[in-house]
Amino acid sequence: MRKYFRGKFQKFVNYIKELVFNVMKKILSALLLLAFFSIAPAQQVNIQPGLLKFPVIGTIDGKNNGMIYMDRFDMETFHNTRDSCQIKDGKFIFKGSVDEPTNVIISDGNINSRENPNLLSFYIDGGDIFVSLKWGDFKNGKIVGSAANELFKAYQDKVETFYKQMETLHNNKAGEEEMRKVSDELKKYNCNYIRQNPNSFVSAFALYGMMSDMEVDSLDFYYNLLSQNVKNGKTAKLILKDLNSKKGVLPGSLAPDFTTVDINGNKLSLSDFNGKYVILDFWASWCVPCRQSNPHLREIYSKYHDKGLEILCVSDDDSHPDKWRAAVAKDSIHMFHHVLRGLKESKNREFDKSNDLDEKFAVHYLPTKYLIDREGKIVGKFDTEQLTDKLKEIFGY
Repeated sequence: MRKYFRGKFQKFVNYIKELVFNVMKKILSALLLLAFFSIAPAQQVNIQPGLLKFPVIGTIDGKNNGMIYMDRFDMETFHNTRDSCQIKDGKFIFKGSVDEPTNVIISDGNINSRENPNLLSFYIDGGDIFVSLKWGDFKNGKIVGSAANELFKAYQDKVETFYKQMETLHNNKAGEEEMRKVSDELKKYNCNYIRQNPNSFVSAFALYGMMSDMEVDSLDFYYNLLSQNVKNGKTAKLILKDLNSKKGVLPGSLAPDFTTVDINGNKLSLSDFNGKYVILDFWASWCVPCRQSNPHLREIYSKYHDKGLEILCVSDDDSHPDKWRAAVAKDSIHMFHHVLRGLKESKNREFDKSNDLDEKFAVHYLPTKYLIDREGKIVGKFDTEQLTDKLKEIFGY
């Protein structure tokens, strides 16, 4: 069954990867750019304080005035920070600081379409960063001065070759085996990169991109190859959080307990089901394969409920509870227990993940199904066919 990536941050990561593939083709020498940018002062705006101070000094050919924007995405809260700057005589300056090498997008304000020609993604760190842009063609912008960007460019240029191979195979309607072969080669390259560059922030980025498909032992191994300096960064901290979540849901582990409110407004805890088998089904109203599996879940429920089986559905519909309720009714799964994942969005569009069940159970894809035994221990994570076979083994029919 097709896997669905979920969550705003994962979409953002994929989006950034696609953007970076199309930028930084030609870089002018630092001396030429210094001469070019020293002509006149420009308007500036400060970003938030941090450890690595920088200015991003830029010119735009074909745009003498107006506004330009710099966007940064917080990996922990999913919050996007936008800074604006006035263009004056075709020049602009963003000044500020960051805690670590950070990906930014400079644009005309529209970052929702990767087809936008006025959009450039790159990395900033401490020091002067010079950017030369042409209005209507940001993707071929020139960047000088960011050591982090140079490191990432070298890595991304290599990774791009794998993605181009996969794109070609996809366009030629190649088989799954051929696609997997290239995917495995990409994974091998990433693993070797981490081995050879344990003190590079790019290694954390590479590992983050692989972690959703990595087994616990492998993720633990490569995480521990990273230097302490890299481990102190935000990306590595997110990897460690996911690693700990994965360790907590290994077969034989006591399932993480939680207490929330069900679809009817009643208090519900996972421990309420001790003494019964529980299918913990992570799904969403917008997830097609999730919805397609619901008839099979109804059959399972009808077959084993009297033997002590319950189905607890965790929906990724916190922002659309009406669609969640409508899907439950339409799919006739009201006999199951239903809760939301618990990802809360604040007024400033930051996300509180303190009660996020998807994160607690290391869920990266929908649908994801766990089976929990009568003692509250994880039996395993199963797809539909595997779950059917496991229940036959447990109940004897």
